[in-house]
Amino acid sequence: MKGLPRQICGNDCGICMLMYTLSIVTNAGFQFQERDMPLIRKWWCLLLMELFEIQGHGQRFAFWTLEARSLLEGTLQPIFRVPRPEREQQTPPHPQ
Repeated sequence: MKGLPRQICGNDCGICMLMYTLSIVTNAGFQFQERDMPLIRKWWCLLLMELFEIQGHGQRFAFWTLEARSLLEGTLQPIFRVPRPEREQQTPPHPQ
């Protein structure tokens, strides 16, 4: 596959698979590199917490920082966002 970022570190296989899949599904292209992995890991954690509305994350994730709380509250810009593909508006056929 053209433009596929290579995985060098053995610890990044799961994140690489998530990013390969996300890039293919959204047609966003492969806009990440090996050096981006720490930020991408953080982004996935925040994304999952937002989607599943994990409350009380301070108790569940003792390592969670003020930075992460600010990101969840929306007072700090997200680290990494993949643009969503635009969907074509399909008008239903006119009934006759």
